[in-house]
Amino acid sequence: MARPRAYDPEEVIDKATGAFWLKGYEATSLADIEAATGLNRSSLYTAFGNMHALYMEALERFRDRETSRVLHALRVAPTAKEGIRRVFQLSVEDLVNDPECRGCMIVNATAECVPGDPQVTAFVRAVDEETERAFANAVRRAQAQGEMSPAHDPDQLSAYLYSALQGLRLRGKAEPDRATLEGIVGVALSVL
Repeated sequence: MARPRAYDPEEVIDKATGAFWLKGYEATSLADIEAATGLNRSSLYTAFGNMHALYMEALERFRDRETSRVLHALRVAPTAKEGIRRVFQLSVEDLVNDPECRGCMIVNATAECVPGDPQVTAFVRAVDEETERAFANAVRRAQAQGEMSPAHDPDQLSAYLYSALQGLRLRGKAEPDRATLEGIVGVALSVL
């Protein structure tokens, strides 16, 4: 008879996410994961298969939390332009308030693992598509509400906005200075 698990898999994924987010996939050792989660190698492999599978779980956990914040900000803002602005402001706040300068885990994964890791590459592309779709919908909403010129192609503008957001997140990891980041946001959003 198998013994019941003495740990919460969701909590283990949360703790592993923190370790991977801080150091990246390649620099995070099994010892780092054991220390972060409190589980030994055998338990980790039994539960998750291998380090890469656990890393993918961690990326999905990060995506679920962070992408949902972006999508929520775009949906609930009183205007579409305000929603877009709010997404950028959330990133600035995250960056300047993170003493460990972790940046965005998905941006980190893109820089570290794409295109060499097909599974991470597919994951990142799916996140990119979902976020760009949300920005494009916000642009269409802004155009319908008369707050943005219909001359903008929503798909092209959403690709630009997402690229600007990812660039902001990368820059903020290296230099989390509020004035610098807010200046970048101001220029990026001037196209709206």
